Amino acid sequence: MEQNFNILIISLTTAIDRQHSVSSQLDKFGLKYEIKLFKRTETTTSNEYNRKKRLRKYGYDMLPGEIGAFLSHRETWKIAKAKNNPTLILEDDFLIQDNSFPEHINSIKEEIPQLGVVRLQAIFDKKTHSIHKVNSLDLVTYTGNPSGATAYLVSPAAASNLYDKSQEIFIPVDDFIDHQWRHEIIIHGLIPYPIGTTDVHSEIGTRNKPKQSLLKKLSIELNKLPDSLRGKWFHMKTKLKYRSSL
Repeated sequence: MEQNFNILIISLTTAIDRQHSVSSQLDKFGLKYEIKLFKRTETTTSNEYNRKKRLRKYGYDMLPGEIGAFLSHRETWKIAKAKNNPTLILEDDFLIQDNSFPEHINSIKEEIPQLGVVRLQAIFDKKTHSIHKVNSLDLVTYTGNPSGATAYLVSPAAASNLYDKSQEIFIPVDDFIDHQWRHEIIIHGLIPYPIGTTDVHSEIGTRNKPKQSLLKKLSIELNKLPDSLRGKWFHMKTKLKYRSSL
């Protein structure tokens, strides 16, 4: 089978075992791929990180690992936007659950310029709207935020858009992808998801959220309200768009 898509793997320089897992899974398909290595982010001091906005909207800092993860995805978007074909972006803890996933990708290759971003993995089950069948899978849109950025397909134009619209960072990368009104790309998915995640320990880290007064909580919710309304409006427009095309 001809490979009509690129594959970029995001990995830390120290994640040797994960890189071995990447090779053992992809080599058996004869797929060409590139592992992009990144150094672990140890602090929240980044030119892209808008700490003031983060604290205003959420009341606590992002983790250094969350910032580092976002920056690594931005770097892959920068690479993907210069490619001629779609790019499959994978984090190094991916787990292939459907051995036909290369065929599924090739089956929608001609649609990728219009689709923009197609999830092949997610953390949560959210309500979806089915567009059409792709072999044994369903191509869907979402009415919620499924989270996760372990595996997704992106067109060059969509990669450029994601890169341009993420000049400042104040939320994790999977939230940014889910918040479709921020980049105005309708996020699609293939379900059942052909790719999952391994059970290895997360490299992102854990946080202890600070205690907040009732007044602080109210202020945070008021700051998040415009985003919530934008999200509902975008989901409504997406639903109307596909309903009108039937």
